[in-house]
Amino acid sequence: MHEVEEYGEAEQSENDRGHGRKIVDREVTQIISAGTISELSWLDAKRANYLGAIYADGHVFGFAYADLSTGEFRLTEAQDQQSLRDEIARVSPAELLISSEQKAQTGEIDHALEYDSYAFLPEQAIFTLCEHFKVKSLDGFGCAQMPAAVAAAGAIVHYLKHQLRRKIDHFTSLCCDAPADHVLLDSATQANLELVESRGARSTSLLAVLDRTVTPMGGRRLRSWILQPLRDLTELQGRQQMIADLLQEPDLLGSIRTELKSIRDIERAAGRLSQASGNARDLVALKASLQQIPALKRELGKLIERLEFGATPVEAAVSAAKPSTPQAAFRLCSAR
Repeated sequence: MHEVEEYGEAEQSENDRGHGRKIVDREVTQIISAGTISELSWLDAKRANYLGAIYADGHVFGFAYADLSTGEFRLTEAQDQQSLRDEIARVSPAELLISSEQKAQTGEIDHALEYDSYAFLPEQAIFTLCEHFKVKSLDGFGCAQMPAAVAAAGAIVHYLKHQLRRKIDHFTSLCCDAPADHVLLDSATQANLELVESRGARSTSLLAVLDRTVTPMGGRRLRSWILQPLRDLTELQGRQQMIADLLQEPDLLGSIRTELKSIRDIERAAGRLSQASGNARDLVALKASLQQIPALKRELGKLIERLEFGATPVEAAVSAAKPSTPQAAFRLCSAR
């Protein structure tokens, strides 16, 4: 990751163009910071680049994080400061917003940046989020009972729109991370087990050993799965069974991987275009990638047909936990 100081992009005012060599006004159209980089050459293709925010509400800490390059936007709450730090270690935000009034309460945190406390006020945050998502309440996102997390999420939107002047129309949803759904790995465990980063000169982390993904999206998904293991045994078994089924059909697995290799980073290409920072290369990458989807769906459909053909009642019951559509199978295969 490149170390990036904030800098602005300026454009000549429309009304001032065409006046020869006269001095004209220039306007700052957007400000780029470490947590809001969209230039692909500055980003790790298989690692998300998050902008985070934290807010303390009594003994509860709200934590929200967003990837401007893809439109991912999530939030969660921690019941104590150590749990908060463990979540921050998992997400590893490139930039972290903290209310100017809570700096002492949160302590020293890497990449922390003080921001206007007004943006963190729960009422203001709710208004900011409802205005952005064009809804009357946040009940539909499942976060109405998470005031601290909502305050952090609202601060992110306020910061991006008003401080950095960024377009965030591709932020179309807000996802809640329920602590009960995942195994929380503390920061010491993440480091000692070398889950995604190794301490030696060689890359010997678990992620490096397992990563055979052929798309940037799959690489980011696998990293997320390793750092946030599921508790749901049925879904875990479904993932493992799908992998076993793919390995039993090497011809189809080879065809699927071939199709996936032709797919570029759809998430980031679409994100750049939606922010008006994309170019012709992004359009070409998006077009070429979308053209591969029908062929990929056909290969996944063949796999599902083979699995369903001749299945016994017991096998049919087991397959109920597997992806039942090409779209569901694609989400899993993209992490292979």
